[in-house]
Amino acid sequence: MQVGHNLTIMKFYNVSWILLLFLSCANEPENFEVNGQQIFESNCIQCHGLKGNLQVSGASDLTKSSLSEEQIINIIKKGRNAMSPYEKLLTESQINAVATYVQGLRLNK
Repeated sequence: MQVGHNLTIMKFYNVSWILLLFLSCANEPENFEVNGQQIFESNCIQCHGLKGNLQVSGASDLTKSSLSEEQIINIIKKGRNAMSPYEKLLTESQINAVATYVQGLRLNK
């Protein structure tokens, strides 16, 4: 009977650790700074290029964009043309950071 009890305790601890890990990854800490440039370089340069003007696969030239931050955020979340949506891949703060970074790529700021 002791073996069954020990297995139950081990299962409880395993589930507890998985839940704790999940909850700790769900949100960034309040003092965590999100780097929009780093996220852009990891996800966007294949089509937009490092400077935002590569235009591969129909990607827009971000250096000539006149979109508002709200419009950029919507495109990042929902995707556009060949661009995949990122609303389920990035957090809200990551999306906002990328949008801010993209606005900084404009030549006529």
